[in-house]
Amino acid sequence: MRSSENELHELFACNLETIQASTFLEPMSKDQKAMFTQNISIVLKHLSHTDESKVTLTFRGDNRGHLTSKLSSKTTPLSEEKLISLLFYFGDKSKHYYKFEDIKARNLRWLQRIEDFREKTYSVIFEKTRQVLKSKKEVVRFFCDQNKEFAEFFLNDNKSVFVSSLIRETNFARDYYLYFLHTAGKIGAGDKSVLVSTSLSRDVAVKFSGDSGERYVIYYIIPEPFENFGISYTRVQCYEPWLTEHLLPIYKGKALYPEQHEVAVKGALFSSFILGVRVLGQNKFIVNPHLFQAPNTIGSILSGLLIDQTDFENRLIRTGYWRGVGTYLDGAYETIHRTMRNAVEHDKSASKD
Repeated sequence: MRSSENELHELFACNLETIQASTFLEPMSKDQKAMFTQNISIVLKHLSHTDESKVTLTFRGDNRGHLTSKLSSKTTPLSEEKLISLLFYFGDKSKHYYKFEDIKARNLRWLQRIEDFREKTYSVIFEKTRQVLKSKKEVVRFFCDQNKEFAEFFLNDNKSVFVSSLIRETNFARDYYLYFLHTAGKIGAGDKSVLVSTSLSRDVAVKFSGDSGERYVIYYIIPEPFENFGISYTRVQCYEPWLTEHLLPIYKGKALYPEQHEVAVKGALFSSFILGVRVLGQNKFIVNPHLFQAPNTIGSILSGLLIDQTDFENRLIRTGYWRGVGTYLDGAYETIHRTMRNAVEHDKSASKD
């Protein structure tokens, strides 16, 4: 697997473009290239840090058709500049936000919202995990052989222990097991997932971008504390001591598909942390235009770009999303409803996507 540092250095050999004030996709100016170079240098520096200033670079593959169905309510194809402009405003949300309209979401057996920490949901997480572990798939059988204690816990009558333990910790413990179900795909969390798949490998992201048409790889920055924003096998030390202390099972390695090097991002790829988009089949990288807009300065992307999203709810109704998601960057998330569908008031100071 190529390093994140190599992937960033490679961008300087690309044709660098961005959404300019004209709203068209155009080559970057000399000043913008200089700012981009400085930002990349800072990101490279922080990739190697081991303290609270560290950042992680992940990649997500997607294609024009799939992105259009999420970012627009129209069936006609969007121009590339319009599509990418919408991505840099709305970000890329998990399946939960575009697969289920509001009433259906409220009636789901579990994971009705990203803020769902009910006992009932914990109970279903246990049942779903047991169901996955009973699968005859070769990858599941291999996983069970490598994680006998984990499998035995869920295949036996331990639901009450599981639920009562998770109630004591209302965030990271739940997400540790959601990550397992998320990586299991259709037999796990499936369309109900509130997580977004990314990979530490750009090559893996390319494989998930589709087989035809215009394909893209989104470059995404995850700051520290990592566990506020994502879940990954590389950060098991954040979760496992607490789980072990409370007699809950842990799994070794990278869950079911280690070759995917998966990092699951909570809720959405927030536009504030999208560095840019690599256009596959072309030597082109489209840089997030907010990188160059005040009040953002060099290095702002490390803590999240400031983006004017004051009309977010009204614009959301013109997309394929039924809901949005907001975060205060502290590990807490909230569902954002489209104003014309739901009269829900909320604090607009949160980062939204």
